[in-house]
Amino acid sequence: MNSFVGKAALITGASQGIGNAIAGALGNRGAQLILIGRSVQRLEATVSEVASNGGPKPVLLAADLAASQEVEEVSRQVQSRFDAINVLVHCAAEYRRESWENTTHAALHGIFETNLFAPATLTRQLLPAIRSARGDIVFVNSSVVVGNGAGTGAYAASKHALRSFADSLRAEVSPSGIRVLSVYPGRTATPLQADIHREEGRAYVPDELLQPSDVAEAVLSSLLLPDTAELTDLHIRQRKPTP
Repeated sequence: MNSFVGKAALITGASQGIGNAIAGALGNRGAQLILIGRSVQRLEATVSEVASNGGPKPVLLAADLAASQEVEEVSRQVQSRFDAINVLVHCAAEYRRESWENTTHAALHGIFETNLFAPATLTRQLLPAIRSARGDIVFVNSSVVVGNGAGTGAYAASKHALRSFADSLRAEVSPSGIRVLSVYPGRTATPLQADIHREEGRAYVPDELLQPSDVAEAVLSSLLLPDTAELTDLHIRQRKPTP
């Protein structure tokens, strides 16, 4: 039951952070990985971490998901090579810290391209392949949807929209046997979180934060649930140390 041998798993944002950890967790269990990220070099580094396990060679697709034409091209390549997708994990995201007053139309459009339009397009176009596998769709969202402050308006708006998309999608595809999970991690030790701490003027201490592997294990557990069960929303945060 713990094996993903013979199953195809597509992960966006796979070159670092949570996406990297999820790719490793699935690859270690024999999944055929389809990894999407901006950097081929970083994707190759991800591959090197799971290559020693003897599983199928991962498919690497470099793309900037903020560019709609690249999203369309990635979708075409995946559809031409895979008739069934068992797992689709959306991890790619763009973060901006900026007041609404200073947020331009171009910046707002860009963040929605990556955080909403790209996952919506990929999901829609790959849905036949996911349906044929009675697969799982995972949206790695953010804890910002339960409490956002000043300077995170555009990012939070895109993540609220992503949650709405996931909820309505679940209602539509559940009768086909497709499970849809939204994950809301708290502050996680990733390169993005290091940038956020720097912008906030705070010390970045990764050991005090949620780890990418923690999120990956939680996602993996949801994927391993029996067909009679579905986890719809997962809020996960760092455990506070005992005084």
